[in-house]
Amino acid sequence: MKKVYTLLIALLSLFFVPKANATHVIGGEITWECLNDGRYVFKLKIYRDCSGAGWNYINQTLQVFGNPLPTNINNQPFSAINLMPDSATWLQRKNGDISPICSQSTPQQQMGCGNNNVNFRVAVQAFWYKSDTLVLKGVPPSSGWHFRFETVCCRPNLENLFGGLQEQVF
Repeated sequence: MKKVYTLLIALLSLFFVPKANATHVIGGEITWECLNDGRYVFKLKIYRDCSGAGWNYINQTLQVFGNPLPTNINNQPFSAINLMPDSATWLQRKNGDISPICSQSTPQQQMGCGNNNVNFRVAVQAFWYKSDTLVLKGVPPSSGWHFRFETVCCRPNLENLFGGLQEQVF
């Protein structure tokens, strides 16, 4: 009889499982551009799966690690770089929709975030960010300066990512 109650409780508990939600961020890229005058512009591109939740296209922050930290033009060390949405690039590139177009002749086969067609797993949207121009003064440590972007929700148990975070070494 005890086994029947245990089984009944286990089966009933399946009906009360909360729904899991995710941001569907599937990756990103951190790059930088060295200008002719020695200043830098940092760039971030974030990719999201269109079948999931939307992305808040607001300012983001790159974290900077290393000892000693780089200093700015006023010789003040900094550990974060502010990134603003690059909406001009986003608009020029179909509102970030980088999904493939399967066929021009059959619109029902076209994928993408802009088509409100979220049933395709290959529909991907990109978001571009860039920093103001900045100076990186100082000597990098032997291991280099590390630049990292961290989302609110990510996949921390992937073995090929450092702590589930996207990281670039400069």
